[in-house]
Amino acid sequence: QFPCMRSIGNDVNATVNEAFLKNLKLLVSTSFPHSVKTVVDSMRSQRIVFTGHSSGGATAILATVWYLETYFTKQSGFFPEPLCLTFGAPLVGDYVFKHALGRENWSRFIVNFVTRFDIVPR
Repeated sequence: QFPCMRSIGNDVNATVNEAFLKNLKLLVSTSFPHSVKTVVDSMRSQRIVFTGHSSGGATAILATVWYLETYFTKQSGFFPEPLCLTFGAPLVGDYVFKHALGRENWSRFIVNFVTRFDIVPR
C-alpha cells in the first residue's frame, strides 16, 4: 500500500490494522483525493490538517501517510506540510510502521492527544 512504510534492512512491509486500512481505501475512492489536490493547489503556503477521534484518528494517520506518499515522495516542488491531530486514537500499525514513520521523518507531522485513563489508545 505505502512503499515508504517498510523495513529497509530486512525488506518487510509494515502491518496496519485492517479496519483502518479499509476506511482509508474507502476514503480515497471518494472525492477526497480531488479535494486534497484542490487544497494543495490553492494553499501552498498553509498547512493541510487531518484530524479525527478514536478510529477516525487512526484513519487520519493513514490519510496523512497517504498524503505524504502522494505529494512528498513522488513530486518535486513545494507542497503544504500536513498536520495530523488525533484524539484518543488506537494504535494503527506495528513496529515496522512506527520505525518507517521515524525514518522518513514523518512522525513530526502527527500529534496524538490521549487522556490519562483512556483505554482505546493502549
